Amino acid sequence: MLYTTINVGGIDYKARLTAKACVDLEKKLGTNPLNILGEFSTTNKIPDLSTMLVILHASLQAYEHGITLDRVYDMYDRFVEEGNSLMELFPIIIEIFKTSGFFKE
Repeated sequence: MLYTTINVGGIDYKARLTAKACVDLEKKLGTNPLNILGEFSTTNKIPDLSTMLVILHASLQAYEHGITLDRVYDMYDRFVEEGNSLMELFPIIIEIFKTSGFFKE
């Protein structure tokens, strides 16, 4: 099984964008999620927090059954309380894309 492990508050979460999650995510974002990374590579502008949390939420659906977006907000709050920031979340999002087959290492 391929997934990215995210540890927040001493809890390991498994994240991977399945085909279904990706299609649902495309509908929510109005674009292919890879376009968001493409924008970063051309402008060096990281995605906004809401976009990254929606991606994170979609990626948790396969292994963390029933996790809500509100719970993902709480995860992010704990992530920050542990001394992290939005800048530390972005590489995790990139790793999720790699694990999910969007591109090779």
